[in-house]
Amino acid sequence: MFIVLAGQATVTVHAANGFEAEVFSLVPGSICHLREGMHTTWVVDQPLRKVYMAK
Repeated sequence: MFIVLAGQATVTVHAANGFEAEVFSLVPGSICHLREGMHTTWVVDQPLRKVYMAK
């Protein structure tokens, strides 16, 4: 899980390994949780600064 502090990107989750296709638009303040086994494609429009949180 991470929180976007600065920048802008789009993350596409591909339908694989039991996950449904989904698209996330990341902007400052976005919270995103990616799981093990997800196949993703990132398009970074502006350099991202993120802070990660671990369990």
